[in-house]
Amino acid sequence: MTPVIRIDDQVMEELKKKAVNMGLVFGTPNEVLRDMLGLDRNPTVFPNQFIENTIEVEFLETDRKYNRILVPKDKMPFFPAVKESFDLITDAGVFAAFINKTRRIRGKLRLWFVKHPEIKAGDRLKIERDASAKRYKLSVVSKGV
Repeated sequence: MTPVIRIDDQVMEELKKKAVNMGLVFGTPNEVLRDMLGLDRNPTVFPNQFIENTIEVEFLETDRKYNRILVPKDKMPFFPAVKESFDLITDAGVFAAFINKTRRIRGKLRLWFVKHPEIKAGDRLKIERDASAKRYKLSVVSKGV
């Protein structure tokens, strides 16, 4: 079993600053520490406990109509608890968002949808999570077939 290390808020804030300075904003605290210590970023010590920091979801045309993004049931653990607020970073701005009971990302997504009229049903959206699991980045990753 991998040990758990508890740290105070001040130490966590310094880790976040280091992550930004090192270009690891969407890395885990473990990855930041490994880079700071000069260790290999992808250890083989605990490969079965890899924490996913990026997911892809399929865009649905109803997403645009209702300014939301459906999250597949198996991807729900990637996000904070239902109705818990997080920042959604987009190329149209940073929005306060949350997941509702019907597994939709909600918030002020209208501006992002307006900026991306080219997105069609079946396109893939990428969502990256930072180490704090309080900031997520939304982007278009591929066009559907």
